[in-house]
Amino acid sequence: MGGIFLQNTSSSLVAENDISDLGSEYKHIGGIVLTGDSTSSNRILKNKITNSSRYGITLKNAGFKNEIAYNDIQNTSLETDDTGGIEVTQGNRTKRSGSHIHHNRVRDSNGVSYNGPDNIVSMSWGIYLDSFAGGYTVENNLTWRNSRGGFMVQGGKDNVIRNNIFADSSSFQGHFNNFSNNSENIVFEKNIIIINIPLEGRTLFYAGKNLPNALKSDNNLFWSTVDGDIKSLNAFKNWNALGFDKNSIFQDPMLEDPTAENGKLKPDSPAFKIGFKPIDFTPLIP
Repeated sequence: MGGIFLQNTSSSLVAENDISDLGSEYKHIGGIVLTGDSTSSNRILKNKITNSSRYGITLKNAGFKNEIAYNDIQNTSLETDDTGGIEVTQGNRTKRSGSHIHHNRVRDSNGVSYNGPDNIVSMSWGIYLDSFAGGYTVENNLTWRNSRGGFMVQGGKDNVIRNNIFADSSSFQGHFNNFSNNSENIVFEKNIIIINIPLEGRTLFYAGKNLPNALKSDNNLFWSTVDGDIKSLNAFKNWNALGFDKNSIFQDPMLEDPTAENGKLKPDSPAFKIGFKPIDFTPLIP
């Protein structure tokens, strides 16, 4: 089944665990699970989670002021879909969690349909704020090679996604849904979005209804490394036409490693022009 389970637990520290090969009996599990309204002020730090049938870390209607930081998560959603490496579900439409998701590396969140492992679908994200998850700050994370996108924001309020690197996802790069028209004051700023595949859609992100009233997206850097691909630039222009990212740039971020796996930028990176701050992942477990 799963790894570590916290239910209505507060002020706990879950740190420096190596959790792997999850879900042989029951698939709807996580490496670390936080659930219950009283599950607050917990710190989930420096864990390594690999090979999970579903989540790496998940918060199921958890409480307030939880910290998810410096975790290294790889190969999740191996046997389920509509999921994420780090996932939050919240049924309350107005709750603001005040929780902080930062300095995590999340990669290879796959997403596999219920029809079996031969039917891989694009239904998993690196970081997934599902349902009405609100009041989360998501910053200084690195996600790459995730099946649908680097992140998903479903229908919560007052979420901030700042100073992250989202790279090399196999579908659109992110998903702002405005589920049930409930979203408001979603801030997406100072992020680096790297597109290593041609985009077939009109925009960089899946955009829900009435999104301009709910989302503030600006001062981000976008780049495509696909030789000869102009679709990504066109997608950026179309995204601008919706009123987003007027002060953002479409330039090479100048990564030290072109695969984006260490998240380091060269000293003359144009990302610093948009206010991006270098992300230090050295406290992670090697």
